[in-house]
Amino acid sequence: MVKVKKYIDSRILNRAQISRILDHVVREYTERSDIQKLDEIDVYVTKDPLRVSKKIFSEAKLERYGELKDWILSATPHFSYWERGKVPIILINANEKIFKDNNWEAVRGLVAHELIHILNKMDGIEETLEEQLKKASTSIYDILKKHREVPPFTKDRLYSSLIKVTTTASLIIKDILANTRAMSFGFDEQIFENYRVVLEDAKLIRFSEKDIVRALKKGDKSALDDVFLAYIGINSTWITFKMFHNKWYRELQELSDLEIPEIMKEYSKPLFDEMMKLRSTKRKRETLKILVMTQQIYYNLVKYFSHKLEINKGKHKKVK
Repeated sequence: MVKVKKYIDSRILNRAQISRILDHVVREYTERSDIQKLDEIDVYVTKDPLRVSKKIFSEAKLERYGELKDWILSATPHFSYWERGKVPIILINANEKIFKDNNWEAVRGLVAHELIHILNKMDGIEETLEEQLKKASTSIYDILKKHREVPPFTKDRLYSSLIKVTTTASLIIKDILANTRAMSFGFDEQIFENYRVVLEDAKLIRFSEKDIVRALKKGDKSALDDVFLAYIGINSTWITFKMFHNKWYRELQELSDLEIPEIMKEYSKPLFDEMMKLRSTKRKRETLKILVMTQQIYYNLVKYFSHKLEINKGKHKKVK
């Protein structure tokens, strides 16, 4: 039996219930699969993830801690971490709605998802993805060579955006692979419940073409980046359910249908179709194709909105 060391914030209500859930999920995996590589795991459930992460990673390399800090501050509330030769760690943010509502099925789904990330890391699955990420990064330079600068899309700023887009795409792939494995162990209902709660407020994200153009004219490039990455991230939640022919994908798909420019939805559809083929990082071409495709879709959007900016600039000159 895997030894689970639990560090549950004393301010959290129902600590005993959360402790039982952690034991239950690990026991379920132990009974359904061979996870002999995993002897021990530390799980932190906290209301202050940034403070706890500083404590956990005090001995981590500076660049690795910086990555984790950015991860936490970007409103990503949970993560799993493992270094060879060390005890794996899961950190969960107890400020999430599923804890406030005592939605224990959703909590089980969240824990199951994060535990699979650990197993995938230990099995080398995510390491293989990192190799494909490095290969995909080289295509960024091909895009930069042909890019014609239109403010705010300078080459420097486009480079930073493409790095962010590529990294986010790799995280999405990791989540799809984790969900695929967790659902094969029978955690589909719990994972669905977690996503259903997460997506309850997704439709509050509303951006028209005019909103994005207005922000870009002010030099705010992040408007396009944030909408695009939010859209593909939110829509990745239903991918595994549709892959498994699970009827719940329709509800998640409906919750993920954001009010954003139709051009963004049109450009992104082939990406979701490609994600549906994702089964394992062993099929390296598929993984690499998704990463490069995400870059190209983003760049196509950059060109589309650059054209919009030039049209608006021309109209402004005529008015003068």
